[in-house]
Amino acid sequence: MANHRSDVFNRQKQQGVFAVEFALVGSIIALFLMFLSDIVVKENTLGHLQRLSYSGVNVIKERTQLYDESGEIVDKQVTQLYTLLSNSLRRTMSSFEPGSFGMHLEQVIFTDADCEGSSPCLKEDANEFHKGLQGCASTSSLANMTELYLETSWGRAPTLYQVTLCYDGQNWYGDLIDKDFSLIRASSVMLGR
Repeated sequence: MANHRSDVFNRQKQQGVFAVEFALVGSIIALFLMFLSDIVVKENTLGHLQRLSYSGVNVIKERTQLYDESGEIVDKQVTQLYTLLSNSLRRTMSSFEPGSFGMHLEQVIFTDADCEGSSPCLKEDANEFHKGLQGCASTSSLANMTELYLETSWGRAPTLYQVTLCYDGQNWYGDLIDKDFSLIRASSVMLGR
């Protein structure tokens, strides 16, 4: 009878140890799954933003050919592009929040004015536009991309365009480690005609 009580006590003791070990391992697995799901959501959103930024820079570049407009971008065109891209993202993302979306558009126009014999003879005129989410900007400005400043075979420099899209998404894993990984950003650069 005493031997039976000892077996019951040892089983209960083993069950308690198993419960503690399971809780530790289960919490590590839960953190890992949360980290993976956070990465999957961010990568999916980044893919949407990359495709849209490329489409957006193409639209803004081709508008002079399509609509016979001047080379300089005006605020009305930026608003129309922002609305177009926002509506596209709304259709492709089920959890889209309009207040979390932003766009930064840069345009660099080159002219031959005030040239002092340098080759290529370029003078930079930059335009920047912001729509939506505050703080949405490219990580590298067109003004810093001097390797793209070139002269075509016709002796002129093409206009440069950059569209940066930002989305402020979930920060599940970052909230656990007290860091902010919520802002997702994608940029595309294109040479104009």
